[in-house]
Amino acid sequence: MKVVKLLVKHANVNVKNFNDLTAMDIFHLQGSLQNTEIGKILHKAKAKKASDLTSNMTLGDYLSKELTLIDKRDKYFGINIQNNPNDNRTVILVVAILIATATYQAGLSPPGGYWQDDYKPPANNGTTNNTHNSSLGDGQRHHRAGQMIMSPADLFYFLAVNGSAFHLSVWTILVIIIGLPFSRAVYISTWLLLQAYYSSMTATFPTQGSVALTVGRFLYITFTVISAGVAYMIPRRAFCNHQKLKRRVDTMRGSSVLTRPEN
Repeated sequence: MKVVKLLVKHANVNVKNFNDLTAMDIFHLQGSLQNTEIGKILHKAKAKKASDLTSNMTLGDYLSKELTLIDKRDKYFGINIQNNPNDNRTVILVVAILIATATYQAGLSPPGGYWQDDYKPPANNGTTNNTHNSSLGDGQRHHRAGQMIMSPADLFYFLAVNGSAFHLSVWTILVIIIGLPFSRAVYISTWLLLQAYYSSMTATFPTQGSVALTVGRFLYITFTVISAGVAYMIPRRAFCNHQKLKRRVDTMRGSSVLTRPEN
């Protein structure tokens, strides 16, 4: 019984033997000698009969297929290669984290800072407006406390450059860490950090002053929603498709076994 429990943790319970029988098929062939405890263990491990399986492939078929996105990532970074002296993944991950940290901090502390008060220009543009502007200083425009001070042109340029650098660095982190042990929590928290950055930029984006700012804010919000979804879904979908393909292979579980040969 202990042997069965140990095997189902480390072996593909749906692999076929030379007679095209799975572990569940062999279990049912025992007839009156069936052991209910073994049956429960197999059912818990999601073991199936050969007739219930989707079309599996051999290891040779798997290795001859076109590389998946995860395979291409592993090949590029040298993952699963024993005694690999070029630890590219670690280096790139460290650099991506440093870039994400710097750009996130720059986003929270933009050049020029934030307005500390609310201000709305007077309705008339006469003497009252000139006197008011002279007391507050030049460059005053309609704003609210907490919004970024930068001019629209500088603001758009800053958000485009800094936001792109932050987004790409976070996306690089997500691509590298997915599939690693305990990566799900890190993956989700990193993606939530991306969401927090976009939320901060959206909340401090000027909402009054010109049509360009209004349109720019709408476009920025649209971009953040789409890019955040893409950043989460592409690596996740690629990994799920890769795992689904591996489960169809008649071999032992584990990425170290299903490693593509180097060309």
